[in-house]
Amino acid sequence: MIKDEDRSKFSYAPEEFLKGKKIVVSGKVIAFKDKPEIIVTEPAQIKVLL
Repeated sequence: MIKDEDRSKFSYAPEEFLKGKKIVVSGKVIAFKDKPEIIVTEPAQIKVLL
């Protein structure tokens, strides 16, 4: 999950650039509507795998 206020930190549109790619996301896992979620606040939290 990337909040609107954090989107300006990205030089790309994550929903388009990352679509179909394998990624690793770092951050604290929280429960949202009984499902796990990580809130991404910085681009460095996302790594694209080769």
